[in-house]
Amino acid sequence: MASSRILWDEYETAILMDFFMQYKAGKIAQTDAISGTSKALRERAKKNGVEIDDVFRNENGIAMQMSKIEDLYAERKDRLSKAPLVFENIVDKYVNDRPSFDRILKGARGVNDGTMSVQEQFFKYGKVFLCVLLL
Repeated sequence: MASSRILWDEYETAILMDFFMQYKAGKIAQTDAISGTSKALRERAKKNGVEIDDVFRNENGIAMQMSKIEDLYAERKDRLSKAPLVFENIVDKYVNDRPSFDRILKGARGVNDGTMSVQEQFFKYGKVFLCVLLL
């Protein structure tokens, strides 16, 4: 399986959403949000043992995905292709259930404050284990 085809998970999407909101709040420039997201997701993948290539979560792809997050957040019709369901779920959590979003973001950043359930931990780390087994 080519690394550029790995589907987005809720942790990656939470990181994307977090950088997008930093940009929307005027804390960082859009270019910094895009490059920061790309760097964070590429480093996270490597840390989790995922082999990546030049295309995996690169800045061009992140810019496109960030526009999907923006459309969902602004409740606009999709400009490009339909956003993945995980994007819809994360934007909904950000808007309507911030504590849940914050827990996911902490998990994505590798911070477990004791609120991550055993099931959440399994899905976070179990995916990496299964990917390794499938290689």
